[in-house]
Amino acid sequence: MPSAPTAPLVGRDAEVRTLGEALARAEEGTPRTVVIGGEAGIGKTRLLREFLAANSANARVLVGQCVDLGDVAAAYTPVISALRPLVSELGADRVRELAGSGAAALLALFPELAPAEQRASIGAVEQFHEAVAAVLEAASAAGPVILAFEDVHWIDTASLGLLRFLTRAVSSGCLLIVITYRSDDVGRGHPTRRLLGELERDRSVTRLVLPRLPRDEVRALAQDLRGHELRERELADLMERSEGVPFFVEELVAFDDAASDGVPETLRELLLARYERLDEHAQRLARILAVGGAEIGHALLSRVWDGDDLDIPARDAVHGGVLTADSETYRFRHALVREAILEDVLPGEHERVHARYAAEYERMADETGRPLAAAVAHHWLQARNQARAFPATLRALREARASLAYGSAAQHGERALGLWSAVPDAQDVAGMTRVELMGRTATYLRNAGDLDRSLALTGAALDECEPGSLDHALLLQGRAKCLAQLARKETLGVFRQALSTAEALPDETDGIDALRASIMVSYAGRLMLSGADADARDVALGGAAVARGIDDRRTESIGLNVAAVSLAALGEPEDALAELEIARRTAGDDGPAQVRYWVNASDVANLMGQYDEAVSLAQEGVEASKRLGFERTSGVLLSSNLAEPLVALGEWERVEAIIARAVSLDPPRSYRTHLLTVRAAMLVWRGEPQRAADLLREHRSVLAATAAAEVQARMGLQRVAAETALALGDLDAAWSAVRDVLDIEPERLMAGRVHLGAWSAARTVAAAREAAPDSEAASADARVREFVQRFPLWPTQAMWARVVDAELSGTAEAWRDAADAVADERAPVHLRPYVGIRLAEALLAGGDRGSARDALGAALEQAGAAGLGGLSARARALAADAGLSSAGAPRTGTGALTNRERQVLALIAEGLSNGQIGERLFISTKTASVHVSSILRKLGAASRTEAARHADHSEGMTGIEPA
Repeated sequence: MPSAPTAPLVGRDAEVRTLGEALARAEEGTPRTVVIGGEAGIGKTRLLREFLAANSANARVLVGQCVDLGDVAAAYTPVISALRPLVSELGADRVRELAGSGAAALLALFPELAPAEQRASIGAVEQFHEAVAAVLEAASAAGPVILAFEDVHWIDTASLGLLRFLTRAVSSGCLLIVITYRSDDVGRGHPTRRLLGELERDRSVTRLVLPRLPRDEVRALAQDLRGHELRERELADLMERSEGVPFFVEELVAFDDAASDGVPETLRELLLARYERLDEHAQRLARILAVGGAEIGHALLSRVWDGDDLDIPARDAVHGGVLTADSETYRFRHALVREAILEDVLPGEHERVHARYAAEYERMADETGRPLAAAVAHHWLQARNQARAFPATLRALREARASLAYGSAAQHGERALGLWSAVPDAQDVAGMTRVELMGRTATYLRNAGDLDRSLALTGAALDECEPGSLDHALLLQGRAKCLAQLARKETLGVFRQALSTAEALPDETDGIDALRASIMVSYAGRLMLSGADADARDVALGGAAVARGIDDRRTESIGLNVAAVSLAALGEPEDALAELEIARRTAGDDGPAQVRYWVNASDVANLMGQYDEAVSLAQEGVEASKRLGFERTSGVLLSSNLAEPLVALGEWERVEAIIARAVSLDPPRSYRTHLLTVRAAMLVWRGEPQRAADLLREHRSVLAATAAAEVQARMGLQRVAAETALALGDLDAAWSAVRDVLDIEPERLMAGRVHLGAWSAARTVAAAREAAPDSEAASADARVREFVQRFPLWPTQAMWARVVDAELSGTAEAWRDAADAVADERAPVHLRPYVGIRLAEALLAGGDRGSARDALGAALEQAGAAGLGGLSARARALAADAGLSSAGAPRTGTGALTNRERQVLALIAEGLSNGQIGERLFISTKTASVHVSSILRKLGAASRTEAARHADHSEGMTGIEPA
């Protein structure tokens, strides 16, 4: 039977346009992602291939095909196939230059990037992701890049992690990512399902679900294939049999035209019809290929084939429309055909063919050095040869670990554990005990982010482990690290057990000093976060000393770093900064230790009120984290450390951009706490407390878990919660948050954070006196005064103490003193106008309207200039209540509106969006956005709605009348 003619692409005009539009956006420098889903046979591959072919002349096309290897696919298979042409084209030198220090992480997949003697250093998984992103971004600078991943319902966990990172983290370059998947194969619990759900909510992602063809399009497709019109009865029969699935239409039309013995009655018969028309040798070749996978290289197939000349049956299978072939590879015309033929393979033949594949993959691995152990293990398992599958699975584990595919390594580890009891002398074959394999697998699970599963496996290993052994200490350390990532309260107790166990082991135990130093420094870090700073300092210095003895500069530097931060938390920031500098010098060129320095040095500078220095240090660290490949982990902490002083400086738009970028990287949940609290604080001071409350409520489980384990997180979260509640007038919620901080044991309080909390507490007490004088909050003066004096030598303590005193005493004299205090450059941008408003309130209470007018006018100008919508509204309301304002007219904080700004304001009043304003005034959306931000700042408006209310006011009105 002749093969069917090439089918035209029918009924996909809208999808082709959508792909073209996405590519056009990418060409403008905005990375885009398109997800193409649909049932088997619906035409996903055909649509993708047509699109790629149409754009291959003006875009670099990279295609990765996911391979069906059962439950545990070979790590990074589609990534290697997609990127290898790019690596070859750019050359090793250029790729290393683009990847920076992350180049080492690429070596496991592309060993040609470095000489053999340099291939041992493989970096970290974060560095690998960053390196791939950097190479793609840089490559797209020379022209658009289309990166396509086909059949992600078969994707391995390592490739899935990279794909997830790329779709979220690549923010520049002309890059279009296209993903195809079979929707009926991605059910509940499928690893790809989470990614698809996230992409569906992402505005930069377009999702296409290909529908079945309607009657008219089935007619058009069939007529194009047949070359003549269909009768209505033929069309009705074709619709009924194909149900509008293009692949089935093609097959049915081909058989209707060529077959004399009738069209197949069932779907399976249809899929096997071409196969059954082949001769015996071609059928056997198809079965061998089906057992091997969706596509097999000619070299491998020729080794597995045990018959005469392979070319004859292969040619018959190609001409018969079952297979397709290029210069190197045979593949099935459609995956559905392969699946149907695979069901036709008898059990004995199935196992024999899998055994031949396994043996040939082993020979190829020995000959080429390629990492093929995952395929070897898969085929030995399918051949039911557990004795051969076990060592292959362990090799696959090591290969996955070497390529930073921790999720795949964990899967191989769990499979090996399942085979353990079925293999004679498993411990000798593995070269390790079962407990050691359990520990390693748990570590890979933790590194892959599967923390709950890691904890479960570690617990099982501890049950089997000999108490007091080296394995016992290692397992406890791993469990503690996992608990720390989950921000669990029991973390400290497990670290104590791990350290106690390690210290009890003989000094001659292999690697014991490295283990002790590692546990001590990690334990010290958790002690510091919990507020046990004196203990943290002692343990950290001890760990640094042990590390120094074995020349472990990274661990020594991190230990010194933790000790320095603990010193700052104890109230000695100047000495802490000096010690942090020592830690930086000790780090040398070690990336992780350097990044740790920037994280903590920027935090200390911010707490000291050195906002510009904090910004400089954090920015330096953010750039280094990108260069070193740690943007998603330490880089997120640095981003929050950068955002926090920028909030104090009032650089709102920059803060929004930084936080949005950091959140898009999907950092570990404990890293998100600081980002969320910083953003909530910003929203409060910009006049959007309800949005802040919604944000805190949405993420309350993550925030609460971190706050329960970390005192610094608890103090920061409760302060912002109190400020939010105060802005919303919810005194009960504010007092609940304040009381939670006041109840912290004094010895666990952290210097630099106490004074911010004291101010929120004092504000709550003052508000309670007015609204609920009999409440517990109204009588908490003494507790708050004691709280603010906890660290009297802290650089900004005097300023905050005077503000707290003014809140609690409420006199005009105290507020004048506070106003003098906040003239300090270390005062955050919102503090001066806030104090000015409170001073005006006190002056009005004393009858000094003239001085109140001056104080309120200055506060309104400061709030407007800084874009503090909440304070601007409060100042105007006070002026109106006191009879000091002109009908609520706005005060222009930084000068009059320009003519263009008045035009924009008028359009804001009409309810137009930035894009619509841009179209009306023939300016870009970005330029319109800049004008809107300037207007809000000048008017001191918290929102577009508030600005619109002022559209009919003259810009020359001051908003404050003479007394």
